[in-house]
Amino acid sequence: MPNARHPRWRIDSDELVTQITPGNFQQGLLLLNAIGYLAEKHQHHPVLTLGYNRLEIRLTTHDANALTIKDDHLAREIDRLLAEPQN
Repeated sequence: MPNARHPRWRIDSDELVTQITPGNFQQGLLLLNAIGYLAEKHQHHPVLTLGYNRLEIRLTTHDANALTIKDDHLAREIDRLLAEPQN
Protein backbone atom coordinates (compact mmCIF):
# COMPACT_ATOMS: atom_id res chain seq x y z
CA MET A 1 0.00 0.00 0.00
CA PRO A 2 1.49 3.42 -0.95
CA ASN A 3 2.15 5.98 1.74
CA ALA A 4 0.96 9.57 1.18
CA ARG A 5 3.43 11.07 3.68
CA HIS A 6 6.41 9.27 2.15
CA PRO A 7 5.82 8.57 -1.58
CA ARG A 8 9.01 6.51 -1.90
CA TRP A 9 7.76 4.13 0.81
CA ARG A 10 4.94 1.60 1.00
CA ILE A 11 3.26 0.16 4.06
CA ASP A 12 3.63 -3.61 4.43
CA SER A 13 1.93 -4.93 7.59
CA ASP A 14 3.43 -2.78 10.37
CA GLU A 15 6.46 -1.63 8.38
CA LEU A 16 7.45 1.19 6.08
CA VAL A 17 9.34 -0.43 3.19
CA THR A 18 11.33 0.90 0.27
CA GLN A 19 13.80 -0.54 -2.22
CA ILE A 20 16.63 1.42 -3.75
CA THR A 21 18.73 0.55 -6.77
CA PRO A 22 22.06 2.21 -5.94
CA GLY A 23 23.95 1.42 -9.15
CA ASN A 24 26.36 -1.21 -7.88
CA PHE A 25 27.28 -3.11 -4.74
CA GLN A 26 29.89 -0.57 -3.57
CA GLN A 27 27.43 2.33 -3.80
CA GLY A 28 24.84 0.22 -2.00
CA LEU A 29 27.29 -0.51 0.79
CA LEU A 30 28.13 3.18 1.17
CA LEU A 31 24.43 4.00 1.31
CA LEU A 32 23.80 1.23 3.84
CA ASN A 33 26.53 2.70 6.07
CA ALA A 34 25.11 6.22 5.74
CA ILE A 35 21.67 4.93 6.75
CA GLY A 36 23.30 3.06 9.63
CA TYR A 37 24.81 6.34 10.81
CA LEU A 38 21.37 8.00 10.73
CA ALA A 39 19.86 5.04 12.59
CA GLU A 40 22.44 5.33 15.36
CA LYS A 41 21.92 9.10 15.54
CA HIS A 42 18.17 8.57 16.01
CA GLN A 43 18.53 5.41 18.13
CA HIS A 44 16.08 3.71 15.78
CA HIS A 45 17.31 0.75 13.78
CA PRO A 46 15.84 -0.44 10.48
CA VAL A 47 16.21 -3.81 8.85
CA LEU A 48 18.62 -3.30 5.92
CA THR A 49 19.04 -5.96 3.23
CA LEU A 50 21.77 -5.40 0.66
CA GLY A 51 22.03 -7.36 -2.57
CA TYR A 52 24.22 -6.81 -5.61
CA ASN A 53 22.21 -3.87 -6.93
CA ARG A 54 19.37 -3.51 -4.42
CA LEU A 55 19.00 -2.14 -0.92
CA GLU A 56 15.76 -2.84 0.93
CA ILE A 57 14.91 -0.76 4.00
CA ARG A 58 12.24 -1.79 6.50
CA LEU A 59 11.22 0.53 9.32
CA THR A 60 9.08 -0.35 12.30
CA THR A 61 9.20 0.37 16.02
CA HIS A 62 10.10 -3.07 17.32
CA ASP A 63 9.14 -2.50 20.96
CA ALA A 64 5.69 -1.18 19.91
CA ASN A 65 5.15 -3.79 17.16
CA ALA A 66 3.77 -0.91 15.08
CA LEU A 67 4.65 2.16 13.08
CA THR A 68 5.32 5.21 15.23
CA ILE A 69 6.60 8.75 14.87
CA LYS A 70 10.14 7.31 15.12
CA ASP A 71 9.61 5.55 11.79
CA ASP A 72 8.22 8.71 10.24
CA HIS A 73 11.26 10.72 11.35
CA LEU A 74 13.81 8.18 10.15
CA ALA A 75 12.03 7.74 6.79
CA ARG A 76 12.19 11.53 6.34
CA GLU A 77 15.92 11.56 7.16
CA ILE A 78 16.59 8.71 4.74
CA ASP A 79 14.62 10.53 2.03
CA ARG A 80 16.80 13.62 2.61
CA LEU A 81 19.92 11.50 2.32
CA LEU A 82 18.68 9.97 -0.94
CA ALA A 83 17.90 13.43 -2.35
CA GLU A 84 21.52 14.56 -1.88
CA PRO A 85 23.77 14.36 -4.95
CA GLN A 86 25.99 11.27 -4.86
CA ASN A 87 29.68 11.53 -5.81
